[in-house]
Amino acid sequence: MNDELEPLRGSSGLAGLLDHYARLAAPDRQAWHDRKGPDEGVEPRRQARLHGELIAGGWVEQNTGSLTPGSYRVTRAGLKALESLEAGDVDE
Repeated sequence: MNDELEPLRGSSGLAGLLDHYARLAAPDRQAWHDRKGPDEGVEPRRQARLHGELIAGGWVEQNTGSLTPGSYRVTRAGLKALESLEAGDVDE
């Protein structure tokens, strides 16, 4: 299996959060978006960790220099990872 996708396969919360940013990017991938708050039943600390994992994986980028609320967007690598995950790609 593609080891780079393992964190996404192992966490529906992580994959779901990446999917959220990918859907926002559909009309304009260059646009920055507000940080998604936690879903019901998800602790804010857990949501913060999920964002950190997406950034560390290179799947989402954060615009830390912005003074506006919109500071997150999916990367090309994030879109490709979701596409591979949905297709069930396997490296052999």
